[in-house]
Amino acid sequence: EYKSYLSILMMWQHACSLFLAVLAFRGVWSYPGSKPNVVFIMSDDHGYADVGFRGSDIRTPNIDALAQDGVVLENHYVQPVCSVTRAALLSGRYGTRTQFWQGNILPSQQWGLRLNETTMAEMLQRNGYATYLVGKWHVGMYAHTPVARGFDYFYGMYLGAQDYYKHKNRNYLDLRENTLTE
Repeated sequence: EYKSYLSILMMWQHACSLFLAVLAFRGVWSYPGSKPNVVFIMSDDHGYADVGFRGSDIRTPNIDALAQDGVVLENHYVQPVCSVTRAALLSGRYGTRTQFWQGNILPSQQWGLRLNETTMAEMLQRNGYATYLVGKWHVGMYAHTPVARGFDYFYGMYLGAQDYYKHKNRNYLDLRENTLTE
């Protein structure tokens, strides 16, 4: 029974984090004649049926509305660890071709997604889009941060393995907000 409670709590936390990610994108729907808005939602350990539009008991009305009015990816692949999956999504390359065969980045490591890799955010910027990232980055620190890799605004954590309330990784606070103008 305790294990069942924990699994429900974890699913609820993931649903809440997805909900917050959707709320963070103000003006998700575009106006007639304007460029379409592009919203990617990525969540770790998120099961296929953990959203309402897939028949889940977990209520996700905002995500359901995005799915109804947008495009749902039906055939995509993730890697066994989050840094590799994020690097693959950002670069459009298979995860092991992005320097991430080493696995997840640790707090003391100074490497990340190669600086010569063009990210999806950089391509969107070149085409006149404003780019925002809310949540977990986990593909590098130092020269590899989100605002250095094509995002105009970032609010979240550089690393992984932390809770939703204390925002700590190995007793270090990792909750950041930054823009290119800072």
